[in-house]
Amino acid sequence: MAGKKKRVHVTTPGDLTDLLWLAAERPDSYLMAGGTDLMRRRMPDGFPGRIIDLTSVSELSRLSRTERWVDLGAAMPLGRLLGVARNVLPRVLLAAVAGIGGPALRNQATIGGNLCLASPLSDSLAPLFALDARVELRSSGGLRWLPAALFLAAHGAPALRPGEVVCRIRIPLGEWSFGAFRKVSPKAP
Repeated sequence: MAGKKKRVHVTTPGDLTDLLWLAAERPDSYLMAGGTDLMRRRMPDGFPGRIIDLTSVSELSRLSRTERWVDLGAAMPLGRLLGVARNVLPRVLLAAVAGIGGPALRNQATIGGNLCLASPLSDSLAPLFALDARVELRSSGGLRWLPAALFLAAHGAPALRPGEVVCRIRIPLGEWSFGAFRKVSPKAP
């Protein structure tokens, strides 16, 4: 029927407990923080019918540091990451993140979204793999950590089980003797 509009149901959990419950109850929901992928993609059936908005889950936007690593909340916008972690993160990751889109896109897009996009266009993937970053995956049944290099399955999709949510990306701190990132594509100058 031409002109029939599809309903989109958006749920905004207030904390991580609510989020994990919703993800378990509605595993077919599209998880969204920045929404840049959703806005740019042309989905065959339009928008997903159910969206879980992660922006109110403060646990997913936190940054913490120990002597051994930095934990980045998966819903932390890339622009904020560049501001608050400039003196903490390895330069190679900062260079990759700084090269993602312009300031407006970086203020919207998130580090977890860039990882979950699971695309060669995800500039953060190579540095996260090289830095031996780990990804925290939580569900109502518990949590597990995966190396970032194993987070993407052989077919290129994120290795998420039904009801799982990417919560943190853990980057080990260390003395890196060398690090460089250069975006190479047919469009690059």
